[in-house]
Amino acid sequence: MKEPQLYWSGKNDARRLAENDLCCTLHPAMPDADSLPKCRHLFLIGDNLTGLCFLERNSAPRADLIYIDPPYQAYDTTAAQWLSEIYLRLTLARVRMRPEALICISINDRFQAELRLLCNEIFGSQNFVAQIVRKRTDIPPRTSRVVQRIHEYVLVFAKDIKQYLAIHTGPPVPTLWEDEGYSREGAADLERLVGPHTFSKAKPVRFIQKCIRFCPKKDAVVLDFYAGSATTAQAVLELNRTDGGTRSFQLIQRRELLPDGEDLTHLALRRIQAVSPGIRLDVLEIK
Repeated sequence: MKEPQLYWSGKNDARRLAENDLCCTLHPAMPDADSLPKCRHLFLIGDNLTGLCFLERNSAPRADLIYIDPPYQAYDTTAAQWLSEIYLRLTLARVRMRPEALICISINDRFQAELRLLCNEIFGSQNFVAQIVRKRTDIPPRTSRVVQRIHEYVLVFAKDIKQYLAIHTGPPVPTLWEDEGYSREGAADLERLVGPHTFSKAKPVRFIQKCIRFCPKKDAVVLDFYAGSATTAQAVLELNRTDGGTRSFQLIQRRELLPDGEDLTHLALRRIQAVSPGIRLDVLEIK
């Protein structure tokens, strides 16, 4: 039986673009050879679709694990635009994954059903690993007279489930995460490193580390192309200290002014330097 597919206005255009060589179509500007990545850790400043193309065209190490928290909140009334954007990015993200890699995607209940169908189409429903329910707050928000939304989801897909299972070690992971860091912990994690800030969407470090642990490799390459305040970088660096790992990160984040006037990429880089002063980090701006 044919699997159900998701249709939206603009999908055909997105599909045609995805079926061509996205990286050749976009032509991301190439830096001088002397500025190409030399360090294990990489921070790209610019559009994430262009950034993914940059990684591909420069033969950057492929990811063992991808974590993303796409900004879905602003798209409640323009779901078609969000779906077209995420379709292209997930299509290219799959190319950037090693055969045994996983991708973890945070999503709310508004877009969970659409994203699940989209991932079935891009990664294949046979490569579905889990739909995790994460309790994100212990203080129910007063945003509705009907329900109190205290959870979100994490969709987990493999590029090739058989290859992932071949390297998987350890006990099964429960699909209900009730104490892996609440949202306010994410803001506190950031403030401890950089002081007062106005970024309101930081995920807790403990939560990102649990996602990273889906990959048993201690030398994993971790990719986050919606990097935000660089929680993923902190999670990688501190997890390495805990278990002696040599994981590396690839982050992509566009410039974005915060309410206090600071650029989000500047805040993210301040965070990384605070976690690991003197870290060898390639920072490149792509256009």
